[in-house]
Amino acid sequence: MLKPKLRKAVMARDNWRCRWCGQGPGDNLDIHHILYRRGDVYDVEENLISLCRRDHGFVHAQFPNAKRERIVKHVAQLVLFDLIASPGITGMARWRQLRAEWKREGLCEKHAMILDDCQECR
Repeated sequence: MLKPKLRKAVMARDNWRCRWCGQGPGDNLDIHHILYRRGDVYDVEENLISLCRRDHGFVHAQFPNAKRERIVKHVAQLVLFDLIASPGITGMARWRQLRAEWKREGLCEKHAMILDDCQECR
């Protein structure tokens, strides 16, 4: 279980809002471990981010978003780490930016890999 002081620090850093969609401020936020939780060593502010319940399920690749899009976990992790370094942007906006960059570079927009190597998107 996350220590209340750490939870409060993460929520304060994230301005009591979901970092994926910007919803908030409110109490209906979860604290998400960006790298999979395998003990207290992962309970550090740099590995934690505030997400609303809907987007928490989305970044776990459990549910599609409103546009019926899905995200894969390694891409979600990449976006979420970017958000900690860039507090003024939402995950949704950063994911759009990255997908456009990947497309320009000839990478798979969904998986951030060389298109010929992507088994799902070839």
